[in-house]
Parts: sequence; C-alpha cells; structure tokens
Amino acid sequence: MDPTIATILGTILGACLAGPITFHYSKRLIRQSHKNTIEVFKRQEFNKAAAQFRNAFLGETLYLRDNVRIKGVGTSSRTNEVLNTAIFKHMKALVRFEPFLSVKEREVMYRAWDEYCHPEGTPQDQSKKRDFRFNGYMDIEDSKGGEEAKNIALQNINKILEFAGLK
Repeated sequence: MDPTIATILGTILGACLAGPITFHYSKRLIRQSHKNTIEVFKRQEFNKAAAQFRNAFLGETLYLRDNVRIKGVGTSSRTNEVLNTAIFKHMKALVRFEPFLSVKEREVMYRAWDEYCHPEGTPQDQSKKRDFRFNGYMDIEDSKGGEEAKNIALQNINKILEFAGLK
C-alpha cells in the first residue's frame, strides 16, 4: 500500500475514533462549567441577600452591644421599645431573605425568630404571639436589669444572623 494512502487512512481512522471521545469529554466539561457558573451565581445572590439581611439588624445590634444611638433606632432606653420600633424592618428583611434558605433552615430560623420576639417563651395564643412581641425583654429588665435584657436580645439576634453568614 502506498504510504500516502496509509497516512490518509490512518488520519481518517484516528479522527473517527478520537472525535466521539473528544466530543463526549468536551460536552462533559461544558456541562460542569455551566454547573459551576450557576453555583457561583447562586452563592453571589445568597451573599447579597445575606448582607442586606444583616444590615437590617445593624442599628439594633450596635445599640444592644455598644449602646450606640443611630438615627432611626428607637430613642427609648428600654430594650423592648427599641426592638418594637424595628419590628417591621426586621420582618421585611426576614421575608426577603427566606427564599435563599432550605426548608429545614427556615424552620430553625423561625424558631430563632420566635425566641427573639418572645425571650421568655412563645405564647400559644396567636393574638398574644402577634401583639405582645418583645414584652419578655421588659420583664427581664425589671427582674434582672437592662444590661441582661440587652445581652439576651443580642444573643437572640445573633442566632437569627447565623443563617446569613457568607458562603
């Protein structure tokens, strides 16, 4: 057989064998690349939402931890009153952030939320649960002092914010 024909046949045979293998491998790499891109995008979106969620609690956290007064944070020295002024802002942040959590994480977060709103135990009566948020901090202030109420509120906020760590 002529060496030129053998070379051409070898090239064609090599292309026929290597082509499908290369195609399959490339397809797998592209799929993995797309999957990685989607994961990076999801992580970025989660981190943005988590930052917004953490920022919603910033003023109250600074007040509770460092006694810093920030415009828009309650003017009272009572922990329950300061938290009551922020309830709408915190609830809005919670609703915006929850789609980024798994069902299990949401359940745990809502238990932490109930503990934040009702530090002495969540009432069974739904109207009391809704209408008497943060009153437990007033009871703690009266029995154990204002600093203890602030510390408990800060611990409860930190339990909620654990879900908003960077990924």
